[in-house]
Amino acid sequence: GRRHAVFDHHERALLDPSAERSGYLDRAVSAGKRKEIRRQRRRLEEVAPVTFTTATSDIAAALKDFLVLEASGWKGIAGTAAANDPAIRAFMERAVSDLAACGQARIDRMALNGQPIAVCVTLMSGNTAWCWKIAYNEGVSRHSPGVQLVLELTERLLADQAIARADSCATSGHPMIDHVW
Repeated sequence: GRRHAVFDHHERALLDPSAERSGYLDRAVSAGKRKEIRRQRRRLEEVAPVTFTTATSDIAAALKDFLVLEASGWKGIAGTAAANDPAIRAFMERAVSDLAACGQARIDRMALNGQPIAVCVTLMSGNTAWCWKIAYNEGVSRHSPGVQLVLELTERLLADQAIARADSCATSGHPMIDHVW
């Protein structure tokens, strides 16, 4: 019964598989795009082993990886990375750690030879997940590490029956996530 306000209304990508979880990515991502992603993954694996990990409880190290990656790219150069502002960094560290302690946050990482090259911070409430922040190593951008991580995260979210949907938190018409979700 409380008042509310609508502002900056827009549509954005949402993972909402309903009962059709099996084969979701095969239906959502074109065959050509899947082939290209597999090629990029093979090229990465020729350089070094590729691994994916998920942190759900003690996430300080995973969050640090996110902050370092974000600050190493264009956001760091522009001065808009969370690590560039002590107040925002402290807020993120406290909020994400507190949410993880309650089972409401996860940080997924893609690593090349043990070094993170893409990190996604996902927040959860009830049966909904929000892919809140993502960062990747721009030095390996030709291998699409952010897309690679999102595809892996999508599979993991689809495998979790407790998650009904995931909001991309992206801008409308986002060039990456709109081709996946």
